[in-house]
Amino acid sequence: MRVMGINTGHDATVTLVEDGRIVLNLELERFTKVKNDYGYSEEFVRLCLDRAGWRVSDIDLMGLHSIWDKAHDDFKGFCAADHGDVPPFVELGGTSVAC
Repeated sequence: MRVMGINTGHDATVTLVEDGRIVLNLELERFTKVKNDYGYSEEFVRLCLDRAGWRVSDIDLMGLHSIWDKAHDDFKGFCAADHGDVPPFVELGGTSVAC
């Protein structure tokens, strides 16, 4: 099972897990060079997926933690553009998306 977790808050992070093992965990600040960076970056998410050799269609479950509704809308658009659909979401606190 492949799981993707995204945190858009303080120290924004993307984590990819496959069969219970962490495949990739990157903080946005390593990409932007801005300490404690936060927010949603489609370019950063794509970089993480590319580094792991994954596509959106490979993801079985997704968790997105964000207090900004816009991040959810942006991510749903990203998924639709890449795959035509959005993987199932799990609520991680803050505002969550039910897809």
